[in-house]
Amino acid sequence: MKLEEFFAGLDAKSDLAPTLDMSWTIAGLFDSICQFCGNSVLLVVQSESDPSSNKSKLVCATGEHVRDAQNFSRKEFDIIDKRLLFALESMGRVGNNLQLLSGVEFEVKQNSSPDESFALPEGFKLVAWLKYFEAEAIIESYKTEGTITVGGESGNSNFQATYFQDNHPDAVKYHANCQATRGSRGWRKWIRLEEAQAIVEANLSKKDVEFAHLKYGNGGIVKYFPPTHPDAKRFRSTTMLLRSS
Repeated sequence: MKLEEFFAGLDAKSDLAPTLDMSWTIAGLFDSICQFCGNSVLLVVQSESDPSSNKSKLVCATGEHVRDAQNFSRKEFDIIDKRLLFALESMGRVGNNLQLLSGVEFEVKQNSSPDESFALPEGFKLVAWLKYFEAEAIIESYKTEGTITVGGESGNSNFQATYFQDNHPDAVKYHANCQATRGSRGWRKWIRLEEAQAIVEANLSKKDVEFAHLKYGNGGIVKYFPPTHPDAKRFRSTTMLLRSS
């Protein structure tokens, strides 16, 4: 099934449609939930005849979130590769994996109010909600070129910032030297120094902070949310990191 067919079958038109190539094929449900809203995620591929994890996306039709290969963790790449290999070898084609979707219902929301869901500014893409102490750990990792481990609200050591040299394959791939990991569920983000610095500044000034990228990218903005804001409570962070798309 193509994305165009999938969205055409929904009662409500999704805001995702203008941002996606509707000719992509749905390979099936992915083996995890959306990291932003906790809903089911679809694995879609650019080519049904020659699928590749590097040319795939994870689409949350309910929360209208899209993640591409640039933001996949190694674990996610492994899962996608195995899923696509199974679909081709056991079923003969990727589309047959759609049998996994039987009985699954999707609710696509239209234009939520600010109190229900954050709205991304036009021309930006979400990188992550990062906490003040996490940004400080990332900055320290860049400074020491080492690994910094810190505790969360519960006191557990659940956040780690690890520095990689410029020539490391993943540093080259993600255009960043620091990999941030949180918890044990495979959450991983590659964060650039200037982005972490902007997060710290936004928390200190309690306002949005724009930044320019030093080596790669078109800059971005850190959106600040008061601790009492519904989204700050939902994502347990007062700062949302966005990159210019």
